[in-house]
Amino acid sequence: MLIPAAIRSVMHPALIKYALVLALGFIVGATVNGWRLGGRVESIKADHAAQITDIVSVASAAASDALERQRKAQAALSVIDHQYTQELTDARAESDRLRSAVADNQRQLRVQATCPDPGRGEVRSATATTGMDDAAGPGLTRAAERNYFTLRDRIATVTAQVEGLQAYINTACVVER
Repeated sequence: MLIPAAIRSVMHPALIKYALVLALGFIVGATVNGWRLGGRVESIKADHAAQITDIVSVASAAASDALERQRKAQAALSVIDHQYTQELTDARAESDRLRSAVADNQRQLRVQATCPDPGRGEVRSATATTGMDDAAGPGLTRAAERNYFTLRDRIATVTAQVEGLQAYINTACVVER
């Protein structure tokens, strides 16, 4: 045998049985504990998978909700853009109609004007005339008419732009509370 005689004398057969029972108990305990921990690990894995599924579901719902809100906002902004673009187009068309009517002498631009009265000191007497001129009434020059219509177009453009931007700000930028 390989066991030295001193140790052999200490090794009593009952002690060997106890050692074997203890070793067997340790092996059985470790195996049972492994089974128990394995079951717990499987339970944790199942819980984790369920939590991941819940997180994905919530994230998907949030993403869908955000996309729907964005789609609605874009639709509202498209309506605003169309509305104010149409108003601007209508204003320009009206200005073009007036411009054509004035150019064709169908309509006239009227200027409210009065001639200075030399008797009231509004004109110096050296430049005052004693007669009445037979010229046409006060009116605008062609350049002044063009400038009038240019200003009218620009006012309509700026008005439509400002109103459109205000609607955009109220629709897209103001956070609902």
